[in-house]
Amino acid sequence: MRWTDLKPLQLAHRLLEHGFEISRNTAAALLDRAGFRRRALRKELITGVVDPKARNEQFRQIAALRRLARRRGIPVFSIDTKKKELLGTLHRPGQSYSTAPQLVFDHDFRHLADGVLVPHGVYDVAANIGFITLGTSRETSAFVCDAIALAWTVLFQGMYPNATELLLLCDCGGANAARSLRFKEDQINPAFWALIAYIGFLIAIGLIFQ
Repeated sequence: MRWTDLKPLQLAHRLLEHGFEISRNTAAALLDRAGFRRRALRKELITGVVDPKARNEQFRQIAALRRLARRRGIPVFSIDTKKKELLGTLHRPGQSYSTAPQLVFDHDFRHLADGVLVPHGVYDVAANIGFITLGTSRETSAFVCDAIALAWTVLFQGMYPNATELLLLCDCGGANAARSLRFKEDQINPAFWALIAYIGFLIAIGLIFQ
């Protein structure tokens, strides 16, 4: 057996059906002795054709950039657009306090939504502080650039008033795609250049190819 979704009490009941009577604690102890732990799925299997040496090299380069930035006191931000959420009278996990049942549609079809929420995050690696911009349209490179500019002017500029450089780390998919001419073009759009002109320093970008 490689895995089971049975909890200790359920396992004890299942064993009882086969003539073995044990307690919940004993079932938990047996699982622990056999090396079974509660584990979540881990996204580590690589899709597509990837050169392991090239992949390791890019992460070494990113690590070297981060070390250099840390030594020079350069802010390092990790940026990413997270899972999009449909807005409207649709079901979502979780509970809330209310005076009556909250009724939603029985299916979460996109055409039933009032819109879509696009959360983009800018995370300060050293300070462990993040800034979230909630878009209501699409994940475009223009939106990403505007979100970075907003995060800097609203939060991070006050944290780094004397910064002269900035390092952004992002993956290489979606609106950040390295092969996307639109992403490269939007890095020099008026909003992004206005940000650079306003803060007056260089912004370096480290892409993590997937």
